[in-house]
Amino acid sequence: MRTETPVVADPAREEPSTQRGLSILRPVLVLLVIALLASPSSAEVSLSLVGGWGGTTSPEADLELGPETDLSYDAAEGSFLQYDARITWWSPRPTGWGLGLDLAWAASEIDLTPDLFFIAVQPPPDLALTSLEADLDAVTLHLLRRRVTRGTLGLPLVLYGGGGIGALVPEIRGRIGTREIDSRELAGPRLEAVLGLESELDPGIGLTLEARVHYSRLAVDLPRSSSIDADFWGASLLFGITLRNGPLPGT
Repeated sequence: MRTETPVVADPAREEPSTQRGLSILRPVLVLLVIALLASPSSAEVSLSLVGGWGGTTSPEADLELGPETDLSYDAAEGSFLQYDARITWWSPRPTGWGLGLDLAWAASEIDLTPDLFFIAVQPPPDLALTSLEADLDAVTLHLLRRRVTRGTLGLPLVLYGGGGIGALVPEIRGRIGTREIDSRELAGPRLEAVLGLESELDPGIGLTLEARVHYSRLAVDLPRSSSIDADFWGASLLFGITLRNGPLPGT
C-alpha cells in the first residue's frame, strides 16, 4: 500500500493573512492614488466613496475534500456591509462616457460550511471541514454613461449607469481537520451592473445613491488536495459622497 508523507508548512515562511491581503490590494490602492494625482487639470475626474448593505446567494457549491469526497450543496444566503471606492475619468460633456476603477470591501463574511450530517459518505477525520467562510472583496473596471440635468430644486443631477468586469479577491477562513485556512486568493471573475444618481451640493461635491447587481465566481484550492467552486449572485444598495476636480459640465 502506498503511503504519503505529509507536507508540513514552515511557519517561518508563511505570511500572515493581513500581509497576503495587502500584497494583493496594495497595487490597486497605489494605482488609484497615482491615477488621481497624475490626471491633468483639464480632465474631469471623480472619486466616489460609498457604503451600504449587500446580499448574496449561491444556488450550489461544489466542495472536494481530498481525492475521494465530492460534495454538492446549497450554500447559505448571506448579507454583508460593503464599502467601496471608485475613481472615474469622464468625457467633458453633460452626456458622455466614463471609465472607472472600483475597489469593493465586504465587512463581513459568507458562511460556506456544508452540513455534513446529511452526507452519506463522511470524509476521514483529517479532511473534516468544520468551518469555511469567505468575503466578497473585488476589483472591477466599470464603463459608465451619464446624463447631467437639473432637478426640481435647481440642483444639478447626474443619472448614470453601466457595467463592469473584474476579479473576486476574497479572504478565505476555515478549518480542514487540524489545518487552519487563512489566506487571500485571486478566486475568479466578477461581472457587475451599476445604476446611480448623484445630486451636486456644491461645485465638486455631491451626494450619491447607487444600486448594483453582480455575479462572482469563487474557485479556490484548499489544503489537503481540497477545493471549493461556487457561483454567487448578489445585489447592493450604497450611498455616500462623490468628489470631483471641478463643477459638472453644463452647469
